[in-house]
Amino acid sequence: MSNPNAALATMTEEKKRLLLKQLLARKQEEGQPQEATPAEGEIPEEYYRPDKFPGYRMLMEQMETFKVLATDNPYFSVHTGVSDHITHIEGKDYINYSGYNYFGLSGHPEVSASAKSAIDNYGTSVSASRIVSGEIPLHRELE
Repeated sequence: MSNPNAALATMTEEKKRLLLKQLLARKQEEGQPQEATPAEGEIPEEYYRPDKFPGYRMLMEQMETFKVLATDNPYFSVHTGVSDHITHIEGKDYINYSGYNYFGLSGHPEVSASAKSAIDNYGTSVSASRIVSGEIPLHRELE
């Protein structure tokens, strides 16, 4: 790393004066308020109109494709009943690969009764973290 004082010490008087003029000019320019430059052109509608958003338009095209092909949207099928290893869609049974019900406890009567009891005792609010909103007795019981 070079020493700026050493570089300054070896400069001629003329170079020092030139450097000082440049620094003063830069300082004056920085101190002057800049004029606001007007925006050029118009803002395209796809930046502020939701019906023109590219993602929305793509989704609408997909929905239209489903209509043309006379098929249902495969992404939002309605599952009925309790999440289990089998799911029910439009009256048919399918293997459920997405239920996260690994132990089969999702609809177990004791689990459901405990969940209902917890709602009766603590409500359904998620609240903030314990540090912010305080504790409930359940926190200590779980630990």
